[in-house]
Amino acid sequence: MSAAKTTADKIANVGNEAVQDATQDAMAKGMSSLNDMTSNARQSVDAAIASVTAAAAGNEAVHDAMEKGLHDAMEKGMSGLNDMTSNYRKNLEAMIASVTAAAKGAEALSFDTVAFSKVAMERQTAAVQSLASVRSLQELMEVQTDLAKTHAEAYVAQMGKTTELMTSLFRAAFQPFNARMTAAVESVQSAR
Repeated sequence: MSAAKTTADKIANVGNEAVQDATQDAMAKGMSSLNDMTSNARQSVDAAIASVTAAAAGNEAVHDAMEKGLHDAMEKGMSGLNDMTSNYRKNLEAMIASVTAAAKGAEALSFDTVAFSKVAMERQTAAVQSLASVRSLQELMEVQTDLAKTHAEAYVAQMGKTTELMTSLFRAAFQPFNARMTAAVESVQSAR
């Protein structure tokens, strides 16, 4: 059990480290890209304001109207950018939660598989011993029938347990995405 558990722990640790590294890389790249987009948007707006200001220098009324319009557009643009940043952050958090849930589910599945393998090996050892102690053909048939029945029942029970673990794993992994999708649909519907 300790060798199998150690192997399962090593597999789970390697998987968890890979998930953490990938998540950190994705988060760093995403935030860098978002910062670049914000900087570029601000530079474009500043350049537009400077160009409009220079072109309208002779006509103060036109200048004031354009500046106000540009200011309003910039406010709306920055508000939209802030909303986009907030949604991006929430989506990234949902992805991290999903990957974490998937890693935990995979770890549970791994431990369950190792435990089943250990029990199956013990059952197989006991089967060989009981077959070795058979004294007649009738007794061999009875022992073989009992062993086949026991192994089949154990296999069916394990498949049921594995199915439950997989279902639970997928539910937990997709729940954060379902929550984000629901929020997005509600946002679109409220904007109508």
